[in-house]
Amino acid sequence: MKYLIIFIGTFLITKTGLSQGRIVISNDAFIRISNNANIVVDNPNDNAILTTGTGGNIVSEGENNQLIWITKGNSGTYTLPFTTFPAVNGGNQTKIPYTINITTAGVGANGKIHFSTYETTSDLNIPYPTGVSNVGQNSVDNSLNVIDRFWRIEAQNYTTKPAVTMSFTYDDAANEIGFTNTIVEANLQAQRWNSTTSDWEGLLLGTANPASNTVANVVVPASDFYSSWTLVNNSTPLPVELIAFDVTCQQSKVVINWSTATEINNDYFVIEKSADAVNFFEITTIYGAGNSNTLLDYSYIDKNNSSGVNYYRLKQVDFDGTTTYSQLISMSDCNNEGNLNIQLYPNPAVNNVTLHVQEPTNTQISILNDIGQEVFFLDHINQAKTTISLAKFSKGIYLVKVQNGQQQKMIKLVKQ
Repeated sequence: MKYLIIFIGTFLITKTGLSQGRIVISNDAFIRISNNANIVVDNPNDNAILTTGTGGNIVSEGENNQLIWITKGNSGTYTLPFTTFPAVNGGNQTKIPYTINITTAGVGANGKIHFSTYETTSDLNIPYPTGVSNVGQNSVDNSLNVIDRFWRIEAQNYTTKPAVTMSFTYDDAANEIGFTNTIVEANLQAQRWNSTTSDWEGLLLGTANPASNTVANVVVPASDFYSSWTLVNNSTPLPVELIAFDVTCQQSKVVINWSTATEINNDYFVIEKSADAVNFFEITTIYGAGNSNTLLDYSYIDKNNSSGVNYYRLKQVDFDGTTTYSQLISMSDCNNEGNLNIQLYPNPAVNNVTLHVQEPTNTQISILNDIGQEVFFLDHINQAKTTISLAKFSKGIYLVKVQNGQQQKMIKLVKQ
């Protein structure tokens, strides 16, 4: 006989005295987590959830229908016997177990991991997990190359998160990889949403096994243990946005800088220029790295410094001809930059950065983030050295803009 237990609140499994509190699910019984409920397993051992006989099933099918395992500083192989909706709820009750092997234990007496998974309502991968804003880039939709399922694996209460190796299972009999999706199962790999840069990382992880409907050997260091995951056709991964693109004046020349965190199938970049932000022309082509998982910086000097305001944008072209465009950046006439002499140090910086302006008079200092928003401003600066605290700044790339009368200079700042 199969049993269906539905949790709609918070259920706590603890270990007390000499006994070990465990969840034991036998002979295909179901535990269904519903209505944003939590099951909390307060037993850090990896055998605190057991399945016996013909197995057991835990149904999440919602981002906030979570199993919370308080793993503390333990290591081991933790298996969650996830299953799709049971037949009584209109599903096909396919087993989709998820395994996380904690290879290096996290630091934190109250460390815990929140687990949930759900199939999206359509091939458009909607709804997205909390914090995820797209499955594409620059209005280019990539949803048909993405499995219609997300996983949320969120480590909390650790001072240092654990390093892990994960294995995902999907349901190939459902709409997860079929219908209008254009997915080759053998090409599936795991991809994660980087909550720091707010984009999909270009690094693809794991090895697909279509026979078992798994992507295994997904190795995740502690520093990259982000919470939102999906599986993607590796020939068309979720694209990665530039982490920086800026145009500055240096010694009366226009200097164009950009940086990428990762590159996949990246053939080349084209720098385009316009006098009216409508009609653009190409000024140079710079070859990309093809495939890279490290931070790469690019730079180009526009020697044809036109008067007035000019507009610049960056076109990125893949090997298959797919193109994406950066944001548009305007730059005033660099010939009006004057002889403003500025030093910024240290750069990269961690806690503080010092700006040294020779002969300052009513200088203005502003700092812009990577999307052009002003996050810091000081006016009427008359001293040569100004130290700025970066304690409230997120890691990333910023643009420091210094204005002194008609003179202006902008410098890229990296916050580590």
